[in-house]
Amino acid sequence: GEINMLMGANIYAVAFVASIVMLVLLLIVSQNQNITYYLLMFVMIMIANMGYYSVSVAESIEAALMGHRLIYLGAVFVPVFLLFSTMKLCHFEIPRWLFAALLTLSCVVLYFAFSVGHNDAYYKNISLGKEKGMTYLIKEYGPMHNLFYVLLFGSLLLTVGMILYSYFAKKDVPYRVTFYIFVVELIT
Repeated sequence: GEINMLMGANIYAVAFVASIVMLVLLLIVSQNQNITYYLLMFVMIMIANMGYYSVSVAESIEAALMGHRLIYLGAVFVPVFLLFSTMKLCHFEIPRWLFAALLTLSCVVLYFAFSVGHNDAYYKNISLGKEKGMTYLIKEYGPMHNLFYVLLFGSLLLTVGMILYSYFAKKDVPYRVTFYIFVVELIT
């Protein structure tokens, strides 16, 4: 029991520490570059990893929901910042309307994700489960959870579209760069 919990929680702790190390490395390597979206993406990944760890060791539903909110802070913004980073790498201008629309949708999804436990719009039911010493949330999705899928898949499709367009049609972006971006997108 205790060993399983420590192993499970340690996986999330290692992911959290690794995300901190990657954030620090990003800051060191790119001191004189404009890395706003990468920086925001790495910070959100670190926060989400802290949330996963928090949920895995939570002893109460309230503590697990706090960790869950941290997870969603990353889950909502990472795909959007990945899209914006890809657009910059592929020399696309980010239209103001797209920027505003995606950040607004992200904030709406985040509002509903943060309201879990107060209303049933995002999750109809939520409870605490434990397996092999690790805590997790048992969720039944509500109607507003579909907004998260719209945000996630919309950002993914736009990102892949930008990469493919850059690879096949844009001449100012090296093929190698678009190939590496595509590989990273597939992995994530």
